[in-house]
Amino acid sequence: MSKQTKQEKQRRKLLALEQEFSELLISSLHKCVATRGCFFLTEAEANRRGDVYIRLVWPETKALVKLAAEIDTLRSEVGYSQPNMLIAEFRGYCGPKTPNELGDARRAEQFLQQIESGAFNQESYREMANDAARERDADEWCEGLLPDILDE
Repeated sequence: MSKQTKQEKQRRKLLALEQEFSELLISSLHKCVATRGCFFLTEAEANRRGDVYIRLVWPETKALVKLAAEIDTLRSEVGYSQPNMLIAEFRGYCGPKTPNELGDARRAEQFLQQIESGAFNQESYREMANDAARERDADEWCEGLLPDILDE
């Protein structure tokens, strides 16, 4: 398989994973708002807090953390330098909380409002398209140099 074909396949997989992440995140945020659950509690934070908290971690949160790690790895392999902003924000919401911070349901509402306002609207997808175009331009330029080098 050629390098370009492999990268295109990775890009398609990355787009699919980012779409899956986005859809799962939005549905989970809606569920959190409706149920007033502990959506932003991760396994790492639950382990830090103690034994009883691990049972409070949502399966959706576990899946999102796993998807985020997979997306980060794939973005790195494809050569994207910028993180997915939706994932970065999700991690921020899952980070340490201050004692006076809003509960998960209200924070989920805030996050949903950010998403619905377009704060993360196709940002990573536009970046990926721009990176792919730059890469194609560079490949074409390098291919144009090859005949000159071979002639020398």
